[in-house]
Amino acid sequence: MLGLSQAELGSAVGCSQSALSRLENGQIDAISEEVAQALCGTLGIDPKLYQPNEVTFCCTNPTCPQSHLYLINGSQVACRPWTMKAQADSTPHCPACGGVMSSSCLDPKCRAPLVPGHAFCTKCGQPYAEFPRDWKQPADPKKIVIEHEQNKKRFNPVQS
Repeated sequence: MLGLSQAELGSAVGCSQSALSRLENGQIDAISEEVAQALCGTLGIDPKLYQPNEVTFCCTNPTCPQSHLYLINGSQVACRPWTMKAQADSTPHCPACGGVMSSSCLDPKCRAPLVPGHAFCTKCGQPYAEFPRDWKQPADPKKIVIEHEQNKKRFNPVQS
């Protein structure tokens, strides 16, 4: 259309070539809303046409049997939350634990769109899952991860 490569277009709108490739292949959550708006402006497309019907939501409950807990530097518990697609205008609840799911950062000052596969917001660093107070500096963080994995084995996983 403009004679630009994906890398050149990505550079112009503030995203990577690989994100544009994923977008072209139907992964609408590959770019943020800000990048989508810039892309529409650059390509001369009405932004109203870029209204994804589905977005990725994550479970904000770190004790959810579908979440993945791991240790950072052997001392800090982190949670890569379970994700699923749902209608953009919905407020889904996790089918595994019943917790409220979110499609954006939990920090009210940030609210950046969720980046699937990440444990922390790529814009502000806030965890996507809300940790219980006693998990923030636990006496034995490895024990929390081991107990969570043992509980997951007792749970019948949700099929997505």
